[in-house]
Amino acid sequence: MSRYLADTDVLIDYSREQEPATSFLLVMLASRDEVGICAVQLAEIYAGQERGERPAFDAFLDSLPCWEIIPAVGLLAGDYRRTFAREGRAINTPDAINAAVAFRMAATVVTRNVKDYPMAEVEALVP
Repeated sequence: MSRYLADTDVLIDYSREQEPATSFLLVMLASRDEVGICAVQLAEIYAGQERGERPAFDAFLDSLPCWEIIPAVGLLAGDYRRTFAREGRAINTPDAINAAVAFRMAATVVTRNVKDYPMAEVEALVP
């Protein structure tokens, strides 16, 4: 079984029934693979719409495991930001947290923006 952390951009594409995100997520969900999210995706999605505005999408998000952001995730995300800042590359906090959650859960980040996940120990793929 593989694990995948669905990034916000892929979830939004899914909510709009845009390909290839929709097919990719449906195949992963129909398989034995696990597709999860974390609080970052919820914060980003519900910053753009109210909960209850799209009940079917709310139900879809509710059906996915929401992986915890524990202190070790915060520390690792800070390490990512500091390390890449020293190299002259800014990593935003949500992406650093996503990467740390993915690392902790041994998950691959599914995103259209693989450039946002340059961490050697974090795999990212485009659906």
